[in-house]
Amino acid sequence: MQHYVFVVHAFVDAIKNRNAYSFSYLIKETRTDEVLINVRDNRSEIDILSYSNSNRNVIHKLFREYELEFHPLMVCDTYVYLSKEHPLAEEKELSVENLKDYPCVSFDQTNEMEFYLSEEALSGYEFDKIIRTNDRATSCEIITMLNGFSIGTGIMIDSNTLQDNFVAIKLKEEDPLTIGYIKKKNHVLSEFGELYVKEIESYNTMRN
Repeated sequence: MQHYVFVVHAFVDAIKNRNAYSFSYLIKETRTDEVLINVRDNRSEIDILSYSNSNRNVIHKLFREYELEFHPLMVCDTYVYLSKEHPLAEEKELSVENLKDYPCVSFDQTNEMEFYLSEEALSGYEFDKIIRTNDRATSCEIITMLNGFSIGTGIMIDSNTLQDNFVAIKLKEEDPLTIGYIKKKNHVLSEFGELYVKEIESYNTMRN
């Protein structure tokens, strides 16, 4: 999966609901290209990712090439995550111009298609100060210690770490993110896969 807290909560709930005597699972936060390849190559059966208007066409092209089904869960507006101690933390709305003096913390893709595989909105914007990480906890530390920021969905579902230490402020520049899960076409889900899909679908805001 890409870096989303609610996905971890759905995973934990699926484990609790199965109530198995013994088990061995793997959950992994990783780059967008690995998320896609893991499902393509049957290393995982369910992966979670997002795309923005900026990279929608490229991501959907890869869905077709890799024979993947995408099931959308939500479309999220664009927000800025800041530490509650940040000088701009009390603002009701921000623009990228307001943030120019602070470092942007972004998840590293380390891929020749990095621009197209970014999991954040506004991937084409050239920030003067940028720090790339591959870990959510590291990102939080850097944002706090350097008065940095990250751009995301504003989702802080049931995360004490985020709710206690960070604020999500609406960004004036719009580049909505569509978040969903992928599976291989015609793949029959395992028992746990079905449980996990049921849990992740509880976050679905796009159902009729």
